[in-house]
Amino acid sequence: MEDITFRSKYLSFSFSDWMKFGDALQHAFEGAFYYALFLEGRYDKEKPKLPLTAHICDLADAAGHLPSEVVMVSNASHIPELRKDQFGHWSVAPPPCPYVSISPNEKIFGSTESELLHIGMGGISVACRRSVKTDFSFARRFYNLYRRFATLRDQICLTYPDGEVLSASTAGFNIWLGHEAIRWAREDRRRLLACDGRQGLRPNDDGVTKLPPGRRA
Repeated sequence: MEDITFRSKYLSFSFSDWMKFGDALQHAFEGAFYYALFLEGRYDKEKPKLPLTAHICDLADAAGHLPSEVVMVSNASHIPELRKDQFGHWSVAPPPCPYVSISPNEKIFGSTESELLHIGMGGISVACRRSVKTDFSFARRFYNLYRRFATLRDQICLTYPDGEVLSASTAGFNIWLGHEAIRWAREDRRRLLACDGRQGLRPNDDGVTKLPPGRRA
């Protein structure tokens, strides 16, 4: 059994971020393809179809939402294997390393005047074999490209839904905010990124440094 490690990052991306990042990935990793991890027909008796796409956003549904879990396969010659799990449900066998597991979580939540509009927190993990240097080279290439579309800098953390300032950091909170998501948040001060239902982030455009008693920067 292969000894696999994962290089992971947390993020908050809008659909526009995924579109632009996906364009760059398609150009940088020719032949790579994507599929949704959870099959629509996973409960069917017959083997379901597994749509494969060359761009992550081509997996979006009619409402423009990406699947909850997406896999990027770097090996263009790999043929995904569908198999039944212990419960008799169809699933996709893990592809060869290096591969990328993606939780886009780009949906916008909240619609009323009293709610803070927000985008949740997603993540990326690159699977690498510990003994294979080229896997880590792939991970470095992937994340070097990724950093062009997101930033950790100058973030402020607020409560949800009250919007009370909790903390601020010039170095960020280890959650990468997409440039397009930041632009979206700046259009309305009620908008939060990487929101988990209790708190979320915004760009610290006001340069907040003085925090309420008991809070820390």
